[in-house]
Order: sequence, then C-alpha cells, then structure tokens
Amino acid sequence: MQQEITNENRTRGGRSPGDGMQFQDSQGTVWRVSERERIGHDMRTVRMLVFESSMAIRCVRDYPDDWPGMAPEALEYLSWRV
Repeated sequence: MQQEITNENRTRGGRSPGDGMQFQDSQGTVWRVSERERIGHDMRTVRMLVFESSMAIRCVRDYPDDWPGMAPEALEYLSWRV
C-alpha cells in the first residue's frame, strides 16, 4: 500500500523536503513518512525522517538515502531506530 507524494524544493537525493510516502505496518497502522530539515541547537541543519500516524510521531536521524524504495517491513523496522 505504498503511495508516493511529491513536493517542491529539491534536497538530498533529488527529493524535496516534505516528499513522502505512506505505508501500512504489520499492525495495520497507516504511517506517513517524509524527510524534513530543521535547525539544531548548534545552528546546523539536521535532516531526519519523520514517521507520523494518528497515534504517534517518530523521528529518525540516521537513515539510508534509498528509504523511498524500502519495503513497508523495512520502513517499519527503520521507524524504531533510535
């Protein structure tokens, strides 16, 4: 049930901030995943993947460039990376 969503302003890997996709995890929860940037406490730009569902938000800073092509099972596993 993967679905790509596009946006503007290209960044890492030719994707836009806010580009994202949706997937359904093994429990049936639908997650929206998008790559975002923010300014960290030391004024450096921090990139992260943000996983959002109706029940939770998870942020992952260490993730592969090819995350949009990952299978739902791999994205679910990645969402738990701390």
